[in-house]
Parts: sequence; structure tokens; C-alpha cells
Amino acid sequence: MTKIKKEMIMKGHAKLKKDIPTYVIDVETWGLDATKIAFGVIMNAETQEFVVFWNWVEGRRILKEMAEKQKFILYAHNGWKFDYLGLFTIDQIKQSNKLDKQGRIIMAQIDNYEARDFKCLVNVPLSVIGEALGYPKGVTPMKFMMADESAGIEQIDIDYCVRDCEILAHAIVSLEKTYSSWMGSEVMLDLPYTTASMAYKVWSAFSWPEHWSI
Repeated sequence: MTKIKKEMIMKGHAKLKKDIPTYVIDVETWGLDATKIAFGVIMNAETQEFVVFWNWVEGRRILKEMAEKQKFILYAHNGWKFDYLGLFTIDQIKQSNKLDKQGRIIMAQIDNYEARDFKCLVNVPLSVIGEALGYPKGVTPMKFMMADESAGIEQIDIDYCVRDCEILAHAIVSLEKTYSSWMGSEVMLDLPYTTASMAYKVWSAFSWPEHWSI
């Protein structure tokens, strides 16, 4: 049997959430090219106040102005395989402080905020999360799937995107409460970046062998 070198194992510790707001972002695009944006929504996960932007230049400007006022956390679901690939330039991604695993970006610090991917925590489609929380996602308008820009954008399209943000916002707040409860914390904790990290921190909090060093 292989012996585990205990000195190589580090105990996982939770971090307080502090007074850092969390936002979510979702975009609709013409087709499956993240750069061909139709519009997008940025929403405060706690208050669900939101703003609509109509191109990536405007979206970047809004986020940069927000970051100049206060540090924050930004989530997208499957963001590093879609949304963020339109939001950030190649140079921004290359020059950012990143956390990645085997070439997959998990988090990147851009300006004064962290761009995280919620799918690294809950690896299921947003529609499944919505059903579980009692917020049905709805069906993606065909005009976006078919890249039919001639169909234009209507209020129902914006409502659909807002709904996606609401689902993600509810999911984040719910998981924060659940994780904090798992950790036995009376104050809200910052979510880890991945499912594996979360599981390890919970295990460390309750099952760490007393004879192991911290």
C-alpha cells in the first residue's frame, strides 16, 4: 500500500465573502459566435438590478466603470467556453492573472474584478438549474440560433436573457448559503472556484485528522 506523505497535504480553508458584490452576465448572440453579440445583461446577484448592453464595447465599458468604483466578482455559466470569449480580447486573457487546469481557464482577474465560471461549481446546463430552483429557463428564441438579425430584438428576447441571469443569480446566492451552512459558518463565505475545491474544504472542516499538521 502506498503511504501518503502528510506533509504534502494542505488543509483547505474557507474565505469570508466580505463586502464584495457579485454580478452575473449573460448574452444573446447571432449564431454560435460569441463575438457576434445581439445584446447582453449584467445583473447584481443579490439585488437583481440589471443593465442591458448592446455591444461588447459597451459591455466592457460598463464593467470597467463598475470596477473603478469597487472590486467585484462576475459569474457566467459556461463563461470560459462562450460569453467571456466575446467579452475579453485575446490580449486581456493572456495578460490577466489566471487560474487554470490543464489549459481550461477557471478564473481570470481582469481590471479590478474576477471573472469566474459557475459551471466549474455546478456542471449541469442552466436549464437544469432553473428547473431545480423553480425558475424554468424557457426556450432560446430561434432567431438567435439561426443568426437571423433581420428579425430584430423585442422585449420578449430581453426578458428571456434577464430570466437566465435571474436563474444564475438565485443559484449563486443559494449555493453560497448552502456552502456556508456546510462549513458551519454563521457568516457568508466566498464560494470556492470549483466543485473539487468546495468538497475538499468541507472535508477539511469536518474530517481533517487531528494528528495531521495544518
